[in-house]
Amino acid sequence: MSDGSSFDDTRWPRVLALGRQDEEGYRRAVESLVQDYWRPIYAFFRRRTEPDRAEDLTQAFFAHLLEARPFRGLKTPHGSFRGYLKKALRTFAIDQHRHDSARRRSPRGGLVSLDGLEGRLGGLVAGDDDPPEVEFDRQWVRQVFRLARERMAERYRSQGREVAFEVFRRFVLEPGASHRELAEEYGLSPSQVNNHVSRGKASFERILREVVADSVSSAEAVGSEMDELFRDL
Repeated sequence: MSDGSSFDDTRWPRVLALGRQDEEGYRRAVESLVQDYWRPIYAFFRRRTEPDRAEDLTQAFFAHLLEARPFRGLKTPHGSFRGYLKKALRTFAIDQHRHDSARRRSPRGGLVSLDGLEGRLGGLVAGDDDPPEVEFDRQWVRQVFRLARERMAERYRSQGREVAFEVFRRFVLEPGASHRELAEEYGLSPSQVNNHVSRGKASFERILREVVADSVSSAEAVGSEMDELFRDL
């Protein structure tokens, strides 16, 4: 997904297209997006309420996406999945009767496991100063980085470049080791470490763009979405 030639195959446009036709394909596409982006959705509700209710509302919102098929009314792909979700979440949160029916309407077992969510999200506390929308975006950015890291690790493994990824990870993603320490540990020259770091940075940026591209409606929107997501970093 390094250029716009295959952009119509990315997930957000595909969800919108399937929302107008294939039931099973639509469900699979929505479930795929939900699996990737449940953290910011849960964080949005958690900013408003206690953990148990936030979990119920999260599963109920997923059920709403599957059962009500709100994408059906969108004639053409536009905007980002993130922007759409924020608007949908605000509307959904106002609808108080959803809480009473959340457990009944949720898919059996839920679309995602919410066990131990508080620990996995760093112990969000309802009532903090930041509004739900800000926490939603913060968790979204974290998830984009998480997905990009996982994709990069898998890609490097498939190419037999595990050492290159580990050097990049330990110097850039989880900094702590020096060039010299990494060179000694992996039996590399300083120039090889430098190459792994610089090439890793370029690869990670490309993969970040791929991940962002999955949630926007056009190749042109990738740049603006990245600017908005990472402007405060």
